[in-house]
Amino acid sequence: MAIATFHPGITAEILVNGHPAYEYDDPDKTEADILDSDADKYKASVTISKYIKSETNQDFSIKVAVSPPHSNKMGSKTVFNISVDGVPAWISTAARPAVKKQNGVWEDVVCGVKQGKGKGCKLQTFRFVEIKTTDSTDVEAGKIQRLAQRLQKVGLIEITVWRTDYGKKGGDTPGDAKKFLTEKGDDTCVPERALKGGDAKSHGTVLSKPATVKRGDVWRTNRLDGEDYPLVIFKFLYRSEESLKQLQIIPRTPSPSPSPSPIPFPTPASSAPRAPSVAAIPGFDPNSVTSGLTYEQKRALLASLMTENSQGSSASFSGSVEGGSSQGEKRIKTEDGEETHRAKRVRARNGEPLQIDLTGEDEESGEENELFVRQN
Repeated sequence: MAIATFHPGITAEILVNGHPAYEYDDPDKTEADILDSDADKYKASVTISKYIKSETNQDFSIKVAVSPPHSNKMGSKTVFNISVDGVPAWISTAARPAVKKQNGVWEDVVCGVKQGKGKGCKLQTFRFVEIKTTDSTDVEAGKIQRLAQRLQKVGLIEITVWRTDYGKKGGDTPGDAKKFLTEKGDDTCVPERALKGGDAKSHGTVLSKPATVKRGDVWRTNRLDGEDYPLVIFKFLYRSEESLKQLQIIPRTPSPSPSPSPIPFPTPASSAPRAPSVAAIPGFDPNSVTSGLTYEQKRALLASLMTENSQGSSASFSGSVEGGSSQGEKRIKTEDGEETHRAKRVRARNGEPLQIDLTGEDEESGEENELFVRQN
């Protein structure tokens, strides 16, 4: 909804298929300080300009409203002059007595052009139509100029709000259906050269077939502030979504960026080649590893084997705690006479378990401390 902040209580909006259209600010709104005449500067200062999205064959209507605080201080009448594509469509009149009856809130929805009097009044509703362009070069310059002039205000819904006297009832309807675009001939299929400056106009407005309606009141009033000083000017420029993107009113959807190359992960240790097991060598005697070693050397060898296997991905250990095991593993006595379990089960690198026992006698001490390795 477009709101006149400098005249709070005066609003206008476009309804597309009965729903309020989303409004985008106009980045190219004319600034008052660059204009020459005082009247033009004033008009620019009271103009509210918005873009809305249009789609082919959608019906639309124009809703205007008066509410407090404007309705509390308004004069005799607040009048909304409505034009579409530069063609007069209707005049909505908010009279002070009618506004007071509705607790200060008044609104009107204009859905088309009315023509005729009494029971012969006909209504033709608004509908968006696509404007197609051709690259034809054989169109005479005069026709190009006429088409360009006609298309100049196509795509614009304009509502000018005035303060007026009470006026007199009666007169002709303000709309002129004959001046609207039609879907025949050159109206909606025009040479690209007729669009000045490459204007991204995509739609115009056509009217439906006439239907009989009640005309409503028509008034003849006088503008209290003169012809150059309206209260508000609302401008709604309607374009297709693609045209709004070309005009950079709405952002384009960014193209998806290519996916980055995956970072290679290190090869798991479990998949690395394994060193051949000594137990797999024909004729190899595991006990020959410990022959000729002292007790301390055997302990160091055992610790080294346990450390190496604990760092491998496929190594595992199993051993029995004090209290024995069901596998007949032996215990030995330490120097202080305690019995301790010296059996360690080591899984070879090829996955086959090796049993390492420290059960022999030390050559010097005479205690049992023989270390031997056997494959289970």
